[in-house]
Amino acid sequence: MEIKEGMYFRTNTGIRRVVYINDGCITFDDFMSNGTSLFNFIEEKELDMYLTKEPSYRIIDLIEVGDYVNGYKVLIKNSECGRPILVYGINTNDKQIAITIYEEDIKTIVTKEQFESMKYSLEG
Repeated sequence: MEIKEGMYFRTNTGIRRVVYINDGCITFDDFMSNGTSLFNFIEEKELDMYLTKEPSYRIIDLIEVGDYVNGYKVLIKNSECGRPILVYGINTNDKQIAITIYEEDIKTIVTKEQFESMKYSLEG
């Protein structure tokens, strides 16, 4: 699939949005936790080796079970009338609650790979 401006892509370091493509170089957003945005670059021919899913104009297509959306762990990814939604989550207090998140409700995403890379384990 050809990647275009405005599409989202998922790598093992998170989900990014393509801002600009010029002469085979892709510029993408890399948002920091404080809300500032950095711009990073990658050559279009190298992108395939970083992708973990097909790029999409809909960010919700790239979310997987185990990711955290708006602070809730995604346990089930489902659809409603052909519209993808995320249902059920666990909040940070490990209490299971039923929620429905539509694409327009998404504010923050931490992928399971990002979460794993940041954890500190006391086990050997």
